[in-house]
Amino acid sequence: MRPDAFFTRVVCCATRSLLQQKKSLFPSPAIILDKNPKLEASSKQNSRCFNSTNSKPSTNILQDVRGKLGAIIDNRAINHDQCRAALDEKPSSPQSSERTHHLPLYATGVNCGDEIPHSFESFKLQKGDFKGVTFITYKLNDNKTQIVIDKIGEVGQTYDDLVATLPENDCRYAAVDIKFSTSDGRETSKLVFFTWIPDTAKIRSKMLYAGSKKVLQSELNGIGIQINANDFSDLDFESVVRPEVAKYA
Repeated sequence: MRPDAFFTRVVCCATRSLLQQKKSLFPSPAIILDKNPKLEASSKQNSRCFNSTNSKPSTNILQDVRGKLGAIIDNRAINHDQCRAALDEKPSSPQSSERTHHLPLYATGVNCGDEIPHSFESFKLQKGDFKGVTFITYKLNDNKTQIVIDKIGEVGQTYDDLVATLPENDCRYAAVDIKFSTSDGRETSKLVFFTWIPDTAKIRSKMLYAGSKKVLQSELNGIGIQINANDFSDLDFESVVRPEVAKYA
């Protein structure tokens, strides 16, 4: 139920309860709304009618209702503010004060190692120690709290070498420079982000890797192509990878 609908229902129930307690004062059901000039005038007319029967003025009932509804409104506002404050709180980690670059934290609480954005930038530009490197794989550390570099492909290694490094029963991420020929014969390459979550991996590992993927992606600026793989058939170059990267050639 929406908060506004719930609040309206609470107000109606509170008003109905008070009216039932004082039903002897009302010859017929009445609806009391808050601070409406026209209704105020109407309530004064009703008050004169009630006074003629030596009953308690309806304006006093109106004030009683307003007082109780005001308390409900105040409590609702306080609870609403507390809820918003809790939702707006950002999760923190002991390392956050020591880090200089942005570290997004998602539901898993995992973040990225300091070396990841700098090494990927060198890999993307093919400079320094990463000149000629075609892939980098990433994994969660032993404590499952941080994404770190797993392996850096050696110069001359190919896509097939990357596939051979992936564990059969555990998960990995990979940034890969895919080289291929276009339909018109041009040689080109594209950076591709792979998420390797095999069906045979442990459930906890699959959940952590799936939930932490965006943490790593936010640090790898410049990769627009993503491929998710659950078994080795999803990594077949000719039937899966090449057609996917060819869309962006």
